[in-house]
Amino acid sequence: MNAIETIMRDWRMRISSLRCEEVCAGLAHLGFEIKNGKCPGHKVVSHSALRGFIGTNFNCGHGRNDVVKIAYIKKLLRVLSENQSELEQRENSHE
Repeated sequence: MNAIETIMRDWRMRISSLRCEEVCAGLAHLGFEIKNGKCPGHKVVSHSALRGFIGTNFNCGHGRNDVVKIAYIKKLLRVLSENQSELEQRENSHE
């Protein structure tokens, strides 16, 4: 199982308990860039190597390393799923 499949499986199993740092680390491992947004807890996600991917965002809540809401995890899983083949190609070319 490759990294993207592992991350997606883990996120699906733990969808209601994923913390901000875990989500950011998983995205960063897959080559996504995560920047802080204007509001506290708001994250902006981009990936320069994914054709047609404009970007997305999610909110980490207001606490330190707060649990990310399920709706945001579902949105990020959809992004990963839609770009899975391209992310896998990128991962394989870096091995």
